[in-house]
Amino acid sequence: MAGDSVDTRLDIWSRLHAIGVLAAIGIGDVFWTLRPIGAWALASFLYLIWHCRANWTPHGSFGLANGVTALRLALVLLIAYCMRAEPGRAIAIMVLSIFVLDGVDGWLARRTGSASPFGAHFDMETDALLVLIATQELWQRGELGIWILTSGLLRYLYMLYSVFLPKRALPMPPSRFGRAAFSALAIGIVLAFTFPGPLGAIAAGAGTLLVGISFARSFYWTWLSMTSAKSDA
Repeated sequence: MAGDSVDTRLDIWSRLHAIGVLAAIGIGDVFWTLRPIGAWALASFLYLIWHCRANWTPHGSFGLANGVTALRLALVLLIAYCMRAEPGRAIAIMVLSIFVLDGVDGWLARRTGSASPFGAHFDMETDALLVLIATQELWQRGELGIWILTSGLLRYLYMLYSVFLPKRALPMPPSRFGRAAFSALAIGIVLAFTFPGPLGAIAAGAGTLLVGISFARSFYWTWLSMTSAKSDA
């Protein structure tokens, strides 16, 4: 991967990361713990940061925005490693804090002129890990049914699906609907931890549905792109 463009390296990493995440989920669900997911994520993200060190920002430094994303990642891993015994409301506060910081790193990147493909990818994959860890925690605590795992798995299944796409098949550009769906899911997860029972289940279910629709649009977009790539070949 060393001689590839940064976009290609990020794409390859995401696919390998997805395989590792899915394997870690299987191990974690057998032993009823999130630590295998946390261990894989820590090793995988450290490799990503090291491997893309020449492309962190246009200025070459790691940058404050990426520092905030790294803080968000650390807080997600803290949930995986240290918060099983904590009350649901403590995790809700943590999830809400990570979600609020998600707006800070993007603002800082734009404000300081340090936006980069690496930073955007780092941010997106941290979001995906947050959803995965939080939904796994809700399920393993018995707060919600197995359906809640859907939203945490979709990103990684999508990355494996993209392995079979032609190189010219393009992913769907970021959309307002996708961002709104993620926000609804984050709020639903917070409510599910804060108010176990029907209210939390309804809120999390609504967020899961919206994220499912968002990913269905992404799958359809890439399928159309694949069809177009084949017809142009």
